[in-house]
Amino acid sequence: MGIAVASVLFAAAAIPVAAAESVPRDVSTDGPAVSVSYRHKITSGLRETGLGPRVATACSWTTRLLVERVVRDAAGAPIPALVRVVAEEKFGSGRQIGHCTALREPIGGVASERALQTRVEAIAREDAAALRTELASLASLGVGAGQLR
Repeated sequence: MGIAVASVLFAAAAIPVAAAESVPRDVSTDGPAVSVSYRHKITSGLRETGLGPRVATACSWTTRLLVERVVRDAAGAPIPALVRVVAEEKFGSGRQIGHCTALREPIGGVASERALQTRVEAIAREDAAALRTELASLASLGVGAGQLR
């Protein structure tokens, strides 16, 4: 899965590194009760360079964080109108001498569980105002949670 051009090998891959449990949040609404959770997924991209006789092989990597908001009604069913990706961002990057095949395992350890949890919780706090606005908008239209599916 690469193309050799002028002593450079470009091989990119989207490697799912971790999908974690959701972070539940309580949201107070004037309408029906809803529960909100934020699920995150980490993916990594790899790029291998320098396969020429005078250039050392190196592997550059980038880790991305994706956070999805899932809103459920009182019965526990997802409300599709309120389910969305609320953040997608670069979470880490680096470069290491050697082939990318040797690096695939350690990438997952780059994002410490604590740093990841802290960032997901911050994204959930940042999304709270937007979620309340969306819930209020739906309530003003007279749409109940059960009618959104």
